Amino acid sequence: MALPLNTHTNQYVFGRGRIFIGVYSGDANRADRRFIGNCPGFTLSVESEKFEHFSSTSGIQTKDLTVTKSVNFNAQVTCDDIQAENLALFLAGTAGTLTQSATPVTNEAIVVKNGYHYQLGLVGSNDVGVREVSSVTVTDTAGTTTYVLNTHYKLDADSGMIYIIPGGGITDGQTIHVDYTPAAGARTLVESGTGGAIDAELFFVADNANGEDRDLRIPLCSIAPSGELPFITGDELGAMTFDIGVSTKDSTTPQIIIAGQDVA
Repeated sequence: MALPLNTHTNQYVFGRGRIFIGVYSGDANRADRRFIGNCPGFTLSVESEKFEHFSSTSGIQTKDLTVTKSVNFNAQVTCDDIQAENLALFLAGTAGTLTQSATPVTNEAIVVKNGYHYQLGLVGSNDVGVREVSSVTVTDTAGTTTYVLNTHYKLDADSGMIYIIPGGGITDGQTIHVDYTPAAGARTLVESGTGGAIDAELFFVADNANGEDRDLRIPLCSIAPSGELPFITGDELGAMTFDIGVSTKDSTTPQIIIAGQDVA
């Protein structure tokens, strides 16, 4: 008797796609999704905890019961798009804007040592200082001695730092006064948070190089940073990794949903 013809079609997948992270706002069922950029890695894993019972009725114990006690879904995302919002996600913090006004600063006091650099503008609530300064003047606290650029100190105007030249005449432990004017403008600011993780929705839109495109939605997950955030990378692109802990959103919503894209 002839065997029936094999009509099976193999589904070999060469995976590609886009990942969106969404934070729920007013609508508990609809998250504010943000495309997080290029992600060279996205994997889903599952761990099962089992109870096994062995019979002791004979000389060799045999397993007569296996019960799956729990199933735990997790995912991991590797992203090499180092945008401010992704940095904030990695730090479980916030991304915003730091505004800098062109208000002149007078007599900013700094205690200095020879051979060290000092950031201008580290006063009050400004934790990073100022950049792009002009009209810089350095004096003693009495205002009777004006120090000379490139003789007593050096200036990196772009980064807003001064350097005390060894042997230039400014003594270790001395307090100097610095006058300067910052350039008006704004720059990005990312600050770490204290929570360690962010609860959100993850949505993946497939665009495979080969194989059927299937989208994936995790309605509720905890997004936490994992591993290193490289700032010096040599000849490689920097990337950050996120651990995704899958949770249950409610009693009627599956933890993982995978759906095809084509509607016939």
